[in-house]
Amino acid sequence: MLVKEKVTDAMELLVVTVSPRTLILGKVLALSVAVLIQMGLIIGGLFAGLKINGSRYSDNIKHIIENVDFKKFLV
Repeated sequence: MLVKEKVTDAMELLVVTVSPRTLILGKVLALSVAVLIQMGLIIGGLFAGLKINGSRYSDNIKHIIENVDFKKFLV
């Protein structure tokens, strides 16, 4: 019960001190950063998996993997 009251008090203080536009912009930016991090992890895992298991794929896929410049994706 006490924790719930503290959360409510914190939200009331936040709503009073911060303008609605700033609050929404902060939420949008935070979610955007979270999405970018998740996409980076997914794409990085994909490339790591392709690089590690490249010997098990067909010759066409091996050719593509060998010619991809991974440094371009790190910039």
